[in-house]
Amino acid sequence: MEIESCSVAELIGLYSKTIKELKHRGVLRTKNVIGELGEYLVLEYYDRNPKLPNLTVVPVGTKNINAISQNGERYSIKSTSRNVTGVIYGLEPQGSKIADKQLFEYVIVCKLDDDCELEGIYQLSWEMFQKHKKWHSRMSAWNIAVTRAMKEDSVVIYERGVTAQSVSEIDEGVETEVSDFEEVPIIVWNKTEKVNHTIVRDAVAERLQKKLKSNFEKTSQSRYISKDRDEALFVLSASYSQKNGEYWYSINDEIIPWLELYPKGYVAFALGSVEQVLVFPFNEFSNLLNGCLRTKEDSEKKKKAHYHFSFSVEGSRVYFKKKLPEKEFIEVTEKLM
Repeated sequence: MEIESCSVAELIGLYSKTIKELKHRGVLRTKNVIGELGEYLVLEYYDRNPKLPNLTVVPVGTKNINAISQNGERYSIKSTSRNVTGVIYGLEPQGSKIADKQLFEYVIVCKLDDDCELEGIYQLSWEMFQKHKKWHSRMSAWNIAVTRAMKEDSVVIYERGVTAQSVSEIDEGVETEVSDFEEVPIIVWNKTEKVNHTIVRDAVAERLQKKLKSNFEKTSQSRYISKDRDEALFVLSASYSQKNGEYWYSINDEIIPWLELYPKGYVAFALGSVEQVLVFPFNEFSNLLNGCLRTKEDSEKKKKAHYHFSFSVEGSRVYFKKKLPEKEFIEVTEKLM
């Protein structure tokens, strides 16, 4: 469905269905949509990154904290689409000389933009929270302003369009650097809508030629050759198979010797869109062939011999489904363009 062509009534209906589905999946547990969406993105991001602690969500209504680590450390998650978070209760009022009782070990600020897309995730220790908390006189409670100073004193877990800076943190008692963290993007996979494979293939080739600083010319439906004849590119596109839970592709045997003709060869798999694309240099692609099922040529049915490739996705990770000699899932996330 092209959302631009929907009427206002249809858009409202889609919004309603989306909210209901998010509730059904346990993403929305209260009426605080921004807070719940941000909390989900934070928990998913921490869960997928092996260098971050696994966080477990606490029951709705638990005071001051939203999640807890395996080591028992308490996390408060504050999500906002503005430049200030919601308030935190349970602390001493402004001007009090009584020291605050520690309510959590860390507070995570999740910044969303006006369209609810993730802008940044910032982790503050209790000490840094004390430094940056701001008094909200009307609410008689404390909040956090999302400022440059706050970001500089935080562990930048994620920031859109920015490489993480080297900011020290204490994680599970071990001092590390933010630069040690892997960049794990939030990926939304197209698992429902069919795609125009011709348009996708050409768009992928255009993206790749910019990345490789090459200049490809299309020579057939899926084949592209650089003008200097040094590079060859073969692009495949597939829609998601709900039945098998995978993106499935077939590659004719004749493609292998064709790629071998050129000094550099690449095979690209578009996973349901132009945005999510796996790219393998020819030698790495060749190594995968040994794990693929192969259909022999059938001259009567006019079918060429071909290999079967399939990839499954889980969260933001991609796995090659190896079939031979034994079934195995091999992670290939690093090959995403």
